[in-house]
Amino acid sequence: SSSSSSSSAATIATKLAELKALRASSSETQTKYWDSRHLRDVLLQFLPNCSSSDSSSSSSDSSSSSLEASWKPIVAALRPLKPRLYSISSSPLENPLRVQATVAEVVYESLGLSREGVCSTLLSSRLKQGDQIRIYIHKNPDFRLPAEQGDRPIIMVGPGTGLAPFRSFIVHRQKLAEKKLNSTIHSSDDSVTDDSVTDSSSSSSS
Repeated sequence: SSSSSSSSAATIATKLAELKALRASSSETQTKYWDSRHLRDVLLQFLPNCSSSDSSSSSSDSSSSSLEASWKPIVAALRPLKPRLYSISSSPLENPLRVQATVAEVVYESLGLSREGVCSTLLSSRLKQGDQIRIYIHKNPDFRLPAEQGDRPIIMVGPGTGLAPFRSFIVHRQKLAEKKLNSTIHSSDDSVTDDSVTDSSSSSSS
């Protein structure tokens, strides 16, 4: 028991020394450290009992309980994750009751551990057919097509926006062109009346 306490105290002292050394390091070193780590990585490195493991089940259960107790006050102090905004990649002219999103699944490795994007993998892997999630529409009045109904040429440049919004612009322009073409065809058909056909027939026969 006393040896275990001594070992734990030594571990805490070592971790505190590492943390102090990090805080005293250059801004470049600190930036490099924080940019490559999530909060979980930092807790595993510096929080006592977080990185300990044991092969026996009883010891493992005890370690898990201690781990949960250590993490709870920290997790409670964290701010909730902010909503993830995805651009709409469809046009209301396709289906006014349906909205599409084009999402790239975020999966990568860092510090020897696999990482997953919270929202992208929720949509790609964890949601099942019939599941429901909460969404809302976030308007951006400055990011839109010109007011003209598909007549003005446009150049689309997306630094950081991704493909999704431009897919919606292209599809919307395409649907406007189809709608305009159909309207032109219908207008031409409407102009051909029975009277004009009769007059034409009469003229040809005379």
